Amino acid sequence: MTTKNPSTILVVDDELFGRKALGGLLAGQGYNLLYAKNGLETLEIAKQQIPDLILLDVVMPEMDGFEVCRRLRSDNVLSDIPIVMITALDNTESRLQGLEAGADDFITKPFNGIELRARIRTITRLNRYRRLLSERAKFQQTVEFSPNGIVIVDLKGNISLVNPAMLKMLQVENANSLLGDTFFQFVAEDSQEKCQKLLERGQKNPVLNQELLFVNSQKMNFPVEIDIGGFLLEDKAMLQVVVRDITEKKKLQTMLLNNQRQEILGTISGSIAHDLKNVLTPILIATEMLEAQVVDERGKRFTSMIKRSGNHGVLLVQQILKFSKGNKAKSSDTIELISLIEEIREIIGITLSKTVSFNAEVPSDLWPVIGDATQLHQVILNLCVNARDAMPEGGKLTISARNIYWENLPIETTAKPGNYVEIAVSDTGTGIASENLVHIFEPFFTTKSADKGTGLGLFTVQTIVRNHNGFLRVESTLNKGTTFLVYIPASKSIEAEEFFELPLGQGELVLIVNDEVSLGGMIKETLEGYGYNTLTANTLLETIVCYESCKEKKQKLDVVLLDISTSVNKAEEILQILKGLDQDIRVISIGNEHPKNADRNLPKPHNISELLSTLRHVLEKSNY
Repeated sequence: MTTKNPSTILVVDDELFGRKALGGLLAGQGYNLLYAKNGLETLEIAKQQIPDLILLDVVMPEMDGFEVCRRLRSDNVLSDIPIVMITALDNTESRLQGLEAGADDFITKPFNGIELRARIRTITRLNRYRRLLSERAKFQQTVEFSPNGIVIVDLKGNISLVNPAMLKMLQVENANSLLGDTFFQFVAEDSQEKCQKLLERGQKNPVLNQELLFVNSQKMNFPVEIDIGGFLLEDKAMLQVVVRDITEKKKLQTMLLNNQRQEILGTISGSIAHDLKNVLTPILIATEMLEAQVVDERGKRFTSMIKRSGNHGVLLVQQILKFSKGNKAKSSDTIELISLIEEIREIIGITLSKTVSFNAEVPSDLWPVIGDATQLHQVILNLCVNARDAMPEGGKLTISARNIYWENLPIETTAKPGNYVEIAVSDTGTGIASENLVHIFEPFFTTKSADKGTGLGLFTVQTIVRNHNGFLRVESTLNKGTTFLVYIPASKSIEAEEFFELPLGQGELVLIVNDEVSLGGMIKETLEGYGYNTLTANTLLETIVCYESCKEKKQKLDVVLLDISTSVNKAEEILQILKGLDQDIRVISIGNEHPKNADRNLPKPHNISELLSTLRHVLEKSNY
């Protein structure tokens, strides 16, 4: 009988005859036989070979079998080897002594060959099975607690084991649901061919640190780094795939690359700035000379605008020089934004195409702010240019401003509560996809072609606004338009309750949808006290009834206040049905999640001022 991996048996007897007798009985049984003639030799051979069984004679000179057994059991490496004692001492005392020393079984001389072979065959098989279970348990424990994802697959890529780290990475709850499935279902389409080749290579040689793109159960792609190695599992060729999610690593690499690019940009900007100063100087001189020669009002207006823009250019060059030297521009002047927006209105008005209309809505009592006029000019102008570029087929560009008191600031900003001036730049262009919104302020990120954008515009805008202790918000809907809201701290020092008169309604009809009856009633009383007409609904059915009632009475439903905090799924359903009934209906979602079809979101908690201001913003925007 032969086996692929024969069991190793160490035969120990001080007499040559005894060793030959045992060897003869076991010959031809498929065992790998080793021999030792004393205790010391037994310990040395056992450490080198780690046999599957030791047949140990009890009576030996210098070190008897009992002492050999005790030494084997005290060794961490050898303690699990089965020991069968061969003895001519057929008495209870000897057997008890052997058991105390650690023997597993006894065979008494003279012994029966058939019995000997049967018992040895049973013991070696049990020991092999025990070792296999022990090794499997160690392997499974290592896999179970590994911080890296581990997948065991056959040579065709079918899954036989997935560890918890891999399940978390794939966003799968039950490992059993993956057993037998193909490993390639979690490899992005662009990486399928490469993954197949890596698995084939892994069958012959280890594969290390190879990058692929995986896809989780939510169909979201993420980058990984994998190692592949082949091994035998119960005599079957298998592959172990170790997976590391390198999303954060990629982000750090991108940040490092961007930092390097910014350092290079800072180095070259100094020399460019000097050249720009040389270009701007003759333009300004020529403009001043031309200004003295122009007599008509239209010509004077143009030369004045060229002069102002040239001076802004000089100030921007000075900022670039400071930036290249690592100096931060100081912002300490009091700025009247009314005149600043008027300058930009003149510049943008000339550069717009005939298909784009432009409107500026700035109240006469707009508060002044503290900052750098050139930098804020750059912020507003940059946003206007972006808005213009977002309307290649035409549309409407609007700059508006208002005084506002912020009490509950957005979580993502470090700005402090207080008085702010809000500058809104709105367009009716292509809008921004939700997956791009989280990246638009990153340096060098742009959705424009290489010849139309560098990705530094919005990054610069955000940097300047933050340097002015302000913050930015963005509202965008695909194919409907985008609004950038810039908040700069006002220089006017007044108490919150005195900041300005709350905006009143003009009899507009507001439908309040809230499944908390008491809260809906409170909002109803508040809005009616500030000049609005209201309807309330607590369920989807009541919402539809209110809408149909308004339609029958030919009443215009101006806006819907939809509270999403109590049940997001229910609110989404209501919003979808409302938009299905009337695509143009205005909906303000209230809560900390912003449904994509809502016209505006009002986070919780909010005060009356924020509620009324949001209402007015949406209602006035609907009249554009």
